[in-house]
Amino acid sequence: MPLEATHIRFALDLKDEYKIKDIKKYISGTVYPDSRYITGIDRNLTHHEDILKSEFAKDDFKKGWQVHQICDMIMNKEKKKVLSSSFVDGRAGFNEEEWIISSAMKIIQDMNDMQNFDLQKNLKYLNFAYNPNGENLSDIRKYNQIIIDLYKNKKVTTCRG
Repeated sequence: MPLEATHIRFALDLKDEYKIKDIKKYISGTVYPDSRYITGIDRNLTHHEDILKSEFAKDDFKKGWQVHQICDMIMNKEKKKVLSSSFVDGRAGFNEEEWIISSAMKIIQDMNDMQNFDLQKNLKYLNFAYNPNGENLSDIRKYNQIIIDLYKNKKVTTCRG
């Protein structure tokens, strides 16, 4: 659901609660589920209900993965509130107009998050990659590098209309 800066900021907001020992594994874990766009694995392997169970979060990588799932759920709930009249069945992207509005919301949220924490300082943690579903590790590294390249040295300014 959210874009990567939002996922990283959310994870950092919860790191003390999760008692994180290895921040690079945790941050890498929080962006891992969306690597499926590059690796081609099924969404059901990276986004499923068992991830929310306390026994899932056995290590820092899986804690990050769990935080990703929580962030997705919160964003989806908030999106439904905002777009309640346009949601026919509650699925994002159900129609073109909804997809456009939903995408705009994610971009605005990501821009806001980028303004409110030091994303640049945390991009280095994406040098860690792990493949819990047996994906090609180089594809996960490629995805992490795309995130680094996309966000590095970016300054976000607000538009005032």
